[in-house]
Amino acid sequence: MKICNTIVGLKTNRSIDLEKFCSKNTTACKYNPHRFPGLSFKIMDPKTTILVFKTGNLVCTGAKTIEDAYDSLRKVLDLLNFPLKLVEFAQVHNYVGTGSIDHDIDLHKVYKMCSLNAVYEAEIFPGLVYKFKKHRVTVLIFPSGKFVITGSRYLGDLSRSELGIQIMLKNCLK
Repeated sequence: MKICNTIVGLKTNRSIDLEKFCSKNTTACKYNPHRFPGLSFKIMDPKTTILVFKTGNLVCTGAKTIEDAYDSLRKVLDLLNFPLKLVEFAQVHNYVGTGSIDHDIDLHKVYKMCSLNAVYEAEIFPGLVYKFKKHRVTVLIFPSGKFVITGSRYLGDLSRSELGIQIMLKNCLK
């Protein structure tokens, strides 16, 4: 499985003047308070986006690893002149992973097997949405055999979900 997004949130104990911050970092910042209550700050290396809110909360999206997310958050904290000791905690909100079983899948068969935890309406969305209750993740399964797992706060749950999905899908090959 490939991790394609790690979303990490961080709380500080200071409020942030978003207008002032954005005026100092105009090329990387987008701020329109009428459309969204926070500002978007693009970082090129590692390629991530940090959402900054006036409450002092920051959210990193687009990171491939937890280390990339922490590096990006540290860069914004440095720009804000927030010493790292002010950070109350940083926490993973969500991992998103993708995988494939390299075979076409009969989604009708998958739906019959697990209809209590699945939604499949091919006319509305081409994939099956499966709620993996045990690991509290959501899996999007496509006829090509590719799948996306989202909602996990722990890499172990993501890996166990992938294994469970692969076992289930091998019984539903076309």
